[in-house]
Parts: sequence; structure tokens; C-alpha cells
Amino acid sequence: MLFNFVAGQWARFAPAQAAVWVQGLPEGPLRNHALIGLGESWSDVDPAGAAAFAAQLPPGELRQLTLQQAISKWAADNGITYPVLEDADGKVGKAYGARTTPHMFVIGGDGKVLYAGAIDDDPSGRSEAGKRVNHVDAALAAATKGQPIATASTTPYGCAVKYGK
Repeated sequence: MLFNFVAGQWARFAPAQAAVWVQGLPEGPLRNHALIGLGESWSDVDPAGAAAFAAQLPPGELRQLTLQQAISKWAADNGITYPVLEDADGKVGKAYGARTTPHMFVIGGDGKVLYAGAIDDDPSGRSEAGKRVNHVDAALAAATKGQPIATASTTPYGCAVKYGK
């Protein structure tokens, strides 16, 4: 438990340095406890940084736990109450053909894609918020009312997704 405490406290002030220390610990329960402390504290101060660190951990239970901590903190901080998908290995993104980040999808209860494309009609990000058409909001609003999606597909914009091998 000492390693958990040390890593957790250190991560509040210098998470990257704490991560290097934790990764240098020998494999075993002490390292695992330190990773948990690191993930909890890092998620509190920098959810995106914690998620990036967790994504590079070897696949397994600790990676999943650390990613979930970071994602949960980020979602809570941003008022997001719906489920958020963690797809570090890209399986879901590849299955749906995601090409950019973000590449937005609205998926119906039956698993069918109701909308795919850009989040809005402002790839430059220069339009005022009230003047943008948010395609995802429109698709969700129509879908929840049982109405057809007026625009079911647009061209996504953003950085290309770089899937691992």
C-alpha cells in the first residue's frame, strides 16, 4: 500500500515522472498497487494524460482499470452522463470505418448506424457556436423521437486515425 500512496501523491504534482518510477518497479503486486494509485491521482489532475499513459500499458486488467478511471473522471468533469466507449485497440473504430478523430457515429438500439460523419458543419472551428449545425445533436434528437434522420451521413473532418498493427 505504500507504493500506491507514494505513486498517488507524486502523480498529483509530477505525473509523468511518477509514471517513469512506477514503470521501473519490478512486475508484481507492489507495482500493480502503484499503478492503481498513479491512475487514480493522475486521472484527478489530468484525465487526458492519464488516458494516454494507460493506453500504452500492456493489455490487461490494470490497463483497463487505469483507462476507465481517466475516462470516468473526464466524463464527470464534462457533465457527460451517457456511456463512453474506450477503444484503445481500435477494434470498434475499424469495424465502423472511423477515419478521423473525431468521426462521429449515432448507433440505434438495434446496432444499426443512424448517423456517421462530422460532429458539425464547421471544420475550421471559426463559426460562432450558435451558427453551427451540430449533426450529432440533430441525429440524436430525431432518433429519440422516432423520426428519420434528415442528414444521415456527412464527411468527417479532423486528424486521421492511426490504427496500430
